[in-house]
Amino acid sequence: MTPYTPDRYFRLASGSVDIDAGAYLTPSTTVTRLSDLSVVQVDLSLPERYFERVAPGQTVELTVPAYPETDFTGEVTVRDGAVAPGSRSFDVRAEIANADRRLVGGMFAETRLVFDTYEGL
Repeated sequence: MTPYTPDRYFRLASGSVDIDAGAYLTPSTTVTRLSDLSVVQVDLSLPERYFERVAPGQTVELTVPAYPETDFTGEVTVRDGAVAPGSRSFDVRAEIANADRRLVGGMFAETRLVFDTYEGL
C-alpha cells in the first residue's frame, strides 16, 4: 500500500460533505470520500471468443460521454482466469492514466480493446 504523504494527500479528490455543522461524529462516521484519480480502473466484460486474445499489457482505448472528442488510452492489468458460465463472458480490468483528473468514478465508458496494429502503406 502506498503511504499518503501530505503532498499526495492534497491531490486527492473529495466528495460532497453531508454533515451538519456541530454534528457529533463517531470514529465510524463517514464525512466524505477521498479518491485518488491519478489512475482510474476500468472494468469490462468480453465474450468468451476473445479469451485467448486478451493479456495484461494490451492497449485499451475509451471515450466517455462527458468528453466525446477525447480518446483516453491505457492498458489491461488483469484478465479473469475463467469464463462465467451464465453469460459466457469474462472480466477484464484496465488502468488509464488520468493526470488531468477528468475521469471520475461511475462514468460510463465506451471501450475498445486493441488486438492488432500494423503500419499502412
